[in-house]
Amino acid sequence: MSSATLSDAMLRAFSDEGYLLVEGALPPPVVAAVIDELDAAVDACSRDLRDRGQLEDPLEEHGFDTRLHRLSLRTDAVVRTLFNRNYMRPALLELIRGPALLDLLEPLLGPEIACHPGYRVRPKLPSSSPISWMRAMPWHQDVAYLVPECDRYFYATVWIPLTESTEENGCIEVLPRGHRGILPHRNVHGEPFLEILGEALPPLESVKVPARPGDVLLMSGLMPHRSGLNRTERVRWSLDLRYHAADVPPGYSGEPALLVRSRSRPEGVIRDCADVERLREASPAVDAPRYRRWPTVHPT
Repeated sequence: MSSATLSDAMLRAFSDEGYLLVEGALPPPVVAAVIDELDAAVDACSRDLRDRGQLEDPLEEHGFDTRLHRLSLRTDAVVRTLFNRNYMRPALLELIRGPALLDLLEPLLGPEIACHPGYRVRPKLPSSSPISWMRAMPWHQDVAYLVPECDRYFYATVWIPLTESTEENGCIEVLPRGHRGILPHRNVHGEPFLEILGEALPPLESVKVPARPGDVLLMSGLMPHRSGLNRTERVRWSLDLRYHAADVPPGYSGEPALLVRSRSRPEGVIRDCADVERLREASPAVDAPRYRRWPTVHPT
């Protein structure tokens, strides 16, 4: 089955509005394989914590959409161990480098495509979770996490729901046409995120974007967006990926971008998780540039 691409009308809509929801872009087996990997990773981590005496009960009776939350009520170790910049598994890599996604991105980025190192698995925990930084995300632009030299380049944010994303569980909210330039941000002390200064937020009407598994939400890296609280008792799982043209610098944490499509350098394309690991070993990470670029404020 051939992959879909973006029509001229879709490209115009993306250019004008700064975002585009592409429904049913990913084949169900591709999404299911990533979910199976995540489910197995949570299971293995919780069992390991139990075996080391750091967790009394791994809560094996809970399913994919509830187990991580129940574990978070007891410990933050599972979240901190798994869902950071080092998480990579074969099915996730196949989604990242697969034709279903790259064929959508090629009209935006050209034939030489890199996956930015700032990709993340995003389990949004219910608002009752004690892990505050997994609950809600304030207004921000993804490009704000990069060094200032990157402001002149185009970066595409690719947000992929693995479970249904609704207004009730904190779907993505965007500011259409708000992607015209970088806005001033601040770094909140003790929190691992940036937020746009309130007075700098464009006076535009926001739009909430519910989405289903298999959908792909494309956003400009300059698109102001946020997500609210998850007011259910189930985890809202998603992938937060970023892509750019291969000749554009990642500008992030000293980590290398992953070359995922190239006609000029096919030998450099990432093929498997071993390639990713070798690339990382050759390029050790440093502190994220957001801590140097934007002022830090202490919450009152």
